[in-house]
Amino acid sequence: SRSSFVANSGSVSRNWAKESTQQHVSQVEAAFKPEQTLKEKKGNEGVFREAKRRLDSRILHWGYVESKEEYFRWLERSTILPVTSRHDFFGLSVLEAIAAGVQPLLPERLSYPELFGSDSSSFYQKEEQLVPRLKTLIASPWKENETLIKAAAQFAWEPVIKRYDASISKIVWQT
Repeated sequence: SRSSFVANSGSVSRNWAKESTQQHVSQVEAAFKPEQTLKEKKGNEGVFREAKRRLDSRILHWGYVESKEEYFRWLERSTILPVTSRHDFFGLSVLEAIAAGVQPLLPERLSYPELFGSDSSSFYQKEEQLVPRLKTLIASPWKENETLIKAAAQFAWEPVIKRYDASISKIVWQT
């Protein structure tokens, strides 16, 4: 069964015990201080070092993984992906997480609304909403969301290669 918490970019993976969810939420809130983190200047890794220091005994994995298979194993063990990105070219890690059954918690900006529509259960609009929304997600397990799954599925290899093949054929046969 899934019982992990994953912070964006694979920075933190954490095993959540249901009986002490509130305690863990408080620890994450204190360690990451999302409101402060989002306001800190770009490139400051101090908040992650502090979170690692505070939560070290509870972190299952921190940082880079050596293989795609290992990365997907971590995703499959996870339940929530809180995203605080200020920059994202496309949202590939979010698509991968959704495909693995992970609930994203996304800022309503960047490419996310375009990719996933206006599913309000997956977005927060203001920085102050992140922690309360995260607490809500932890307290009530995610039920698969067809809108998100459908949005992610359109970028799977099979539909993408069909579109590429059709586009390439059109170009080749027009010349």
